[in-house]
Amino acid sequence: MTTAERAEAGAGNGASAADAGIAPSAPELDLRLVGGSPTPEELAAAHAVLEQAVRELHAHHEQPDAESSRWQRAQRAMRTPIVPGPGRWQSFGH
Repeated sequence: MTTAERAEAGAGNGASAADAGIAPSAPELDLRLVGGSPTPEELAAAHAVLEQAVRELHAHHEQPDAESSRWQRAQRAMRTPIVPGPGRWQSFGH
């Protein structure tokens, strides 16, 4: 049974995605139709797109922060920057 068929089977009676046999995702989606009259195929497509977007966001937030590489550590400032201005170059002349 395809996702569209499962959504169609549960669409008419107010059943949730889990009741229609669609595998639950992590995190669980609570989607409600508040207007319009989409077809079961449109509902299934919208559910698939939103589910994938939520999964990508969830996976992005679970990734641990990577340590800085040697290249990034080598880019740190080695001395304070030289700032031009009045009186700044006096010590170089003596």
